[in-house]
Amino acid sequence: MNIVDMPWNFDHERFYKNLKSWCEDNDTTHTELSESIGLNASYVSHMKKANAYPTMRNFLSLCYLCDLDPRDYFYIMPPPETPAYLK
Repeated sequence: MNIVDMPWNFDHERFYKNLKSWCEDNDTTHTELSESIGLNASYVSHMKKANAYPTMRNFLSLCYLCDLDPRDYFYIMPPPETPAYLK
């Protein structure tokens, strides 16, 4: 199977945790972070509750602003027939 055809997953929890950490380290609120890239004030807070996932554009904007590597948040799902998938 080609790597492009494999099922990819987005690590939402890790991404939000790192955004939260960046906000704390930089004395910035979620509202300020959201507004800094032109989004609704509650955008990042909604991501916390998994009510909203970022578009690729917003995801990359947040990564750039917070100095996060976008590659850290995607992983390949194991094939359905493997024990790791069945857990």
